[in-house]
Amino acid sequence: MPMDNIGYYNGQIGPIEDIRVPMDDRGGIFGDGVYDATMAYDRIVVNMEEHIARFFESARLVRIPVPWSVEELSGLLTDLAGRVSARSKMVYWQATRGTGPRKHSFAGASAGPNLWITVRPLELTPLDGSYSAITRPDLRYALCHVKTINLLPNVLAAQEAAEHGCDEAILMKDGLVTEGTRHNIHILKDGALHTAPCDHRILPGIARQHLLAHARRLSIPVMEQPFDVSALMAADEVIMTSSASLCCAIRKVDGQAVGGRDSGTLKQLQQAVYHEYLADTGQIVPK
Repeated sequence: MPMDNIGYYNGQIGPIEDIRVPMDDRGGIFGDGVYDATMAYDRIVVNMEEHIARFFESARLVRIPVPWSVEELSGLLTDLAGRVSARSKMVYWQATRGTGPRKHSFAGASAGPNLWITVRPLELTPLDGSYSAITRPDLRYALCHVKTINLLPNVLAAQEAAEHGCDEAILMKDGLVTEGTRHNIHILKDGALHTAPCDHRILPGIARQHLLAHARRLSIPVMEQPFDVSALMAADEVIMTSSASLCCAIRKVDGQAVGGRDSGTLKQLQQAVYHEYLADTGQIVPK
C-alpha cells in the first residue's frame, strides 16, 4: 500500500514516526556518520550512481566500512522511493559508525555501520523564484568535502538566515565565499560562470557538477577559482544549486539587491538543468 513517507533502519521499515533507533547509535551521540540525498520521481532516484559514489567516498574518508554493494543500496533506495505515494520526493540515507556505550574512540562499536533511510514528499525549488541570503563567517572545519551528518555550524547559520526572512546563508572563510549551508554558490560575471574550486572547503555537489557540464556544453566559460564577497555583490547573477534547487537565482544578499543583469545566460542554464531532470525522470521535455 502506498505510504505518505517511509523510514528504514537496519531492516526495520515503516512510517518515519514509528521507526525506533538505539540510544547508543553513534550518530545520535557524536554525529559520527555520513549521508547523501537526492530527489526521486516515482521510482526513479535522480543521479543515483553519482550520489552513491559520493556516499561511499565520504564513508571511506572517515573510515566507516560500507558492507553493502552499489547494487544492493541502489535496489533498496529504488524500492523505498517507489513505496511513497507522492510522485516528487527526497530520498535521504546515512550510515552511522555503529552502536555502543559512549566513547570517543570507535573501538568496540558494533560491527558494521547502521543504515538509515527516509523518503518524504518534496517538490523542486521553483526555478523562476527570487531568493535571498545573508552572509556569515564559515565556522566549519577542514572536512567540508565529506558529507558528514555533523552539521551544527550549518544549522546555526541556516537558522540565522530564517530569522532574517532569508532562504540561505552564504558562508565566507578568509574573505572568500565557500558555499551555502545546503547549496553550492556560483556567480555569473561578464558571461562566465565562477564557482569555488572543489577542495576541503566545499562539498563536491552533484548539481554543481551538472551545472558546470551544461555551462561548458553551452560554451559558457567556467572559472573554478575563489571569489570574494565584493565579487558576489557585483555579480551579474548569483546562483545556488543543490539536488532540490537545480539552478536558482539569489536576488538579495544582506538586504542589498544583487544580480538580474544576465538573465539570458541564467535562463540557458536553468533550461538545461531542468530539461535534463525531466529526461532523467521519464517526463516530457518541452521542445
